[in-house]
Amino acid sequence: MADPRQPGKISYPLDGILLLCLLAVLAGAECFTGIALFGVKTLRLLRRFRPLKDGTPAHDRLGDILATLNAEQFKGFCRKFFATTDHAFAQAESQLASE
Repeated sequence: MADPRQPGKISYPLDGILLLCLLAVLAGAECFTGIALFGVKTLRLLRRFRPLKDGTPAHDRLGDILATLNAEQFKGFCRKFFATTDHAFAQAESQLASE
């Protein structure tokens, strides 16, 4: 997914933000404040997957960043991501069932 922000001004890479949002929502976050709090509390865990050298954004910054995304591109990205994930889970379940 393309990041619409100016490259020289990016403190929080988009892939790290999307990972943060996905994991936070799966953990029960319901708003930007909840996502930001999840980021603060799980920063060590998140850094196992993405560098996040500047940490995670505050709730207002998170909202600003997500507001720059093209909704149709984001929808397509989510569809591809979940279709790929669903396929990977189906393969893993199939392998486990055959063992």
